[in-house]
Parts: sequence; C-alpha cells; structure tokens
Amino acid sequence: MKLIGSKTEAEFRESLTVSHIQHFSPESNSSLKSYLRSQNIPVENAYILNEIPEESTDFYSILISGSTVITVEIDKCSTQNCSIESNIDLKHYLVGLSKIEQIKLHVAKELSGMQT
Repeated sequence: MKLIGSKTEAEFRESLTVSHIQHFSPESNSSLKSYLRSQNIPVENAYILNEIPEESTDFYSILISGSTVITVEIDKCSTQNCSIESNIDLKHYLVGLSKIEQIKLHVAKELSGMQT
C-alpha cells in the first residue's frame, strides 16, 4: 500500500505521534514502557495501533520496530501481572485488517522509519 498524503493519514500520523510521546518518550513514566523495557523490547520505534482500556487492565496492540505487532495486557494495579498476549509478524497481522486499519499500520511503519 502506498501512502498518498491524505487527511486520514495526517490524522493517524498526529495521533500515533502523540501516543508515542505520551507512552515512550524519555520523560514518560508509563507502566507500558516500563514493562516493555523489562522484556527487552525496544520502545524507541514502537507505535500503539490500538488501545482498549478496561476497569483493571489495559490492552495495547503495538507495532515494534516496524516489523512485529504485539498485544500487551497491562494490569493497572500491579506491573507483575502484565503479559504479552501475542506476537505476530506483519504478514499475518495484515490478514483481515480493514482498509482504514491498513492505512494506520502503514503510517505507523513510516513513523518507525520502515519503508511502506
């Protein structure tokens, strides 16, 4: 898929950048960042594709280094109860994605420095 500079792409670029700064900047004290680092997962080029907040946990789908999507469960009460629920390469992650989610993924890949 080739990005064309659309308004949708610009909106995704802005929201992905904001969430990246919020969770993964050097100044951030995010429990998500702490957990990923404890698992030796690089966060410098990580972008959150989806976030599902629940009462006691949050679920995140995160593009890591432009090549893998992981789903992480973060317990709001204890970082010891966090886990990586899935680890999927992009080829398999793309299967069944809607057009809009594919655009979001390609914008995230571009932001991470990977070719789209």
